[in-house]
Amino acid sequence: IQAVTSISEQTLSLIPKMLAVVGTVLLLLPWIVEVVLEFSARLFTLLQTIGPGGQSL
Repeated sequence: IQAVTSISEQTLSLIPKMLAVVGTVLLLLPWIVEVVLEFSARLFTLLQTIGPGGQSL
């Protein structure tokens, strides 16, 4: 009986942690998408600046 109880106690403490992680990711998702899009735009702009000849900045 104790083994079953300890498993359920671990599960009960894990569920709030998982919910906190999922909630944090959902809360930060718009910011993460914005940062990734800005980085991608700057990267492609730099690649166009460098050009096909492989000239360095």
